Amino acid sequence: MHKLHIENFGPIKKCEFTVDDFCVLTGAQASGKSTIAKVIFYFRTVADEIVLSFLKYFQMHSELSLPFEEFLQRKLRKKFIEVFDGLWEMSPDMRLQYYYDEHTWIKIASGRVYFEKESSEMAILAIGFSDNIEIYLSEMYYQHDWEKTTTGMLKKELQELFHDDSNTKYIPAGREMITLLASQLDYFFVVMDDAQKASIDYCSRNYIEEMKRIKPQYENGLYGLYQKKLLTSEIAVNTKTLEKMMDLAEEILKGKYVYKSGEDRLLIGDNQFLKMNYASSGQQESVWILNLIFYYALEGKKTFLIIEEPEAHLYPETQKKIAELIALFVNMGNGALVTTHSPYILGAFNNLLYASFLGTSMIERVSKIIAKEYWIAREKTRAFYVAGGKVRDIMDKEIPLIENEVIDGISETINLENDKLLEIYMEQQAGI
Repeated sequence: MHKLHIENFGPIKKCEFTVDDFCVLTGAQASGKSTIAKVIFYFRTVADEIVLSFLKYFQMHSELSLPFEEFLQRKLRKKFIEVFDGLWEMSPDMRLQYYYDEHTWIKIASGRVYFEKESSEMAILAIGFSDNIEIYLSEMYYQHDWEKTTTGMLKKELQELFHDDSNTKYIPAGREMITLLASQLDYFFVVMDDAQKASIDYCSRNYIEEMKRIKPQYENGLYGLYQKKLLTSEIAVNTKTLEKMMDLAEEILKGKYVYKSGEDRLLIGDNQFLKMNYASSGQQESVWILNLIFYYALEGKKTFLIIEEPEAHLYPETQKKIAELIALFVNMGNGALVTTHSPYILGAFNNLLYASFLGTSMIERVSKIIAKEYWIAREKTRAFYVAGGKVRDIMDKEIPLIENEVIDGISETINLENDKLLEIYMEQQAGI
């Protein structure tokens, strides 16, 4: 089980919490939810960066004077700057530490280097590793037969070292604009140089590149991709869950997504389609959440998916359906972290948690209300409220639910104001 510790980073003053298979972060805008999500993304993709750095160093080592450890440090610093884009304004007391288990961790802290010749200082990132990671990195270069080493071999070793066999993916907020400009993305990426691409928020760039990679496979939509998998896969496919996912995706989109003739389209009837850039904002926001969840579920590769604001521009009933889709994905053996402002998303997750709790003793009655495949297990769920630079656990201690006052807090305030206004109206009617 992973654990995250943050001190003085962005809006977060201090927090420490366990990162489980399913995590929910809620709180007001600019409270730090995205900061926390990106920190988790960064640490959970360090293993990928180590693999790429090993292979690149082997290709270039004859041209380099750097030892591998310093080469890796520079690569990790570069990625940190691209993900967070605020290195020079970093707090001098910043500290991040991510525990993959009790003895395996990576720590990042702020620091400064003084240059006597220029009489100036520069902010730096100090990156430290636990002893077992240090030993692995130092032995790796000297003990591997580089001619025979493959990416798969390195990934397997690092999965064991970091106790993490998931591929971590990030779905950022602001998806509507990316979908709106989908037809122009290919042109943008061709004409932009590396420096210009690096100026795009790393998580958004990573998301765009993932879309571009997967999109051609959706020529016949989700069902076409599904049929192809059934016909060609040597591994058993969870047909029941995948078919439920397709049904939910169609209900959420009010149509079927396809990629035809270089265009993102939404089929809305027999031989009728709508270009995605003319679809509603809710459809544009949600389409690639649905496509990516289905794609990763169909591939069968364990994935930890970070989703920002899945509720964006969606009607409350549709928000409930997207919460159920995420639950299906997690219950296939994947993981997810969701940031949300929505009481409907939180309420939907609560019902799925409560169904799981009651279902242990009343499975038939509960499953008639909520199908068992949607139930979320309390033992692998965490929920936190982010405010004032801190993170508070909001899972009820007695019943496995997210605290109701967090979900309904603003509703109570609105209802109280309404009661007071109604009181004034009643007094006015009575002539008081």
